[in-house]
Amino acid sequence: PNSAQVAAVGGTGNVAVTAASGCSWTAASSVTWIIVTAGASGTGNGPVSYSVAANTGTSSRTGTLTVAGQTFSITQGGASANLLVNGGFEQPAVERLGLTQGSTYIPGWVVTRDTVDYQTSWFTCPEGRFCLDLDGNPGAGAISQTFTTTPGASYAVSFVWAGNMDCAPAVKRMRVRAAGQQSDFTFDTTGRSRSNMGWTTGTWTFTAAAATTVLEFQSLDLAATTCGPLLDDVGW
Repeated sequence: PNSAQVAAVGGTGNVAVTAASGCSWTAASSVTWIIVTAGASGTGNGPVSYSVAANTGTSSRTGTLTVAGQTFSITQGGASANLLVNGGFEQPAVERLGLTQGSTYIPGWVVTRDTVDYQTSWFTCPEGRFCLDLDGNPGAGAISQTFTTTPGASYAVSFVWAGNMDCAPAVKRMRVRAAGQQSDFTFDTTGRSRSNMGWTTGTWTFTAAAATTVLEFQSLDLAATTCGPLLDDVGW
């Protein structure tokens, strides 16, 4: 390929050079926000590595690398406050427990497994008044949202989470999944209380494979549990 797409958060990439043995070449960037980090010159076949700085503006931008006399274009998306809708779960702002699979009660989100609790009265949430317990009444649940992505671009998801310490298991497990990739997180509630929740910021990066991506947060607790991972403030 002679081009690449990069998300607003920035990223890295490589360009493969194919040249005859002994044939020398160079690689250079046309803009300051793209830097050649390795392979600025070489002979014969070889790789060129580059890094792209974060785009803090709201408009997309395009820069080029000139590699062995050929132009390689890099287009970077503009920054957004949040690609997701209602990432802080502040809507609809009316507590409801035991939301079942298929529920769209929380704007922007759908319950994809078992049940979840949309709550404000049990715990003090870290962002706003509302947050989720991914183990409903009962059931180890999950929520997801579909949003627009650029194929091949990397996205860094951030979220704030803790665990419901009112019942077992003490160690809560949560899986974050998108674009056929996933990562598991654990939170130990030992010693925690409602006045000392231990809310923690988590991050996870995935590479989009299509123009739309489903992002899912899933409790990995047993099916009959009611005290699960607590989730809030999902964003970028």
